[in-house]
Amino acid sequence: MLIFGASVNCIPWCYVPEILPLHARAKGTAIGISSNWLWNFVIVMITPVIIARLQWKAYLIFMCTNLAFIPLVYFYYPETANLTLEEIDHLYTQPGVSARKIAKDLRMQRARGINPLAQDLVRSGSKGGLEHMEDVAAERKTDDYRGV
Repeated sequence: MLIFGASVNCIPWCYVPEILPLHARAKGTAIGISSNWLWNFVIVMITPVIIARLQWKAYLIFMCTNLAFIPLVYFYYPETANLTLEEIDHLYTQPGVSARKIAKDLRMQRARGINPLAQDLVRSGSKGGLEHMEDVAAERKTDDYRGV
């Protein structure tokens, strides 16, 4: 239980708000933490029954469940260390490209002293900085108005 509490149990509290875009962060975090509490409730309710029936073998279920998370986290949760929130948002906007590969490329470019998102803005001819943020905010207001 110590390993679970220090590893997988932290995902809804730390990882979910970090990977979601700003406009979905509050609702997504609420869903992630609510599901965490729901599953905690289920585990608390079924554990006494399972232990009464299976005794020590019940802990094998929890052990296997925790071990199943290792490949899940490794293959589907990209590493976000040393990335800004904008770069994390950029991970999920590239269709058909692995978020893990994009994160690795962003970290390598940053290690070389290159700002990868600024280069994308220059290449695309987009506005940068405050003007870009104002355009995104205006676009989101329009989308909210349309009910998107």
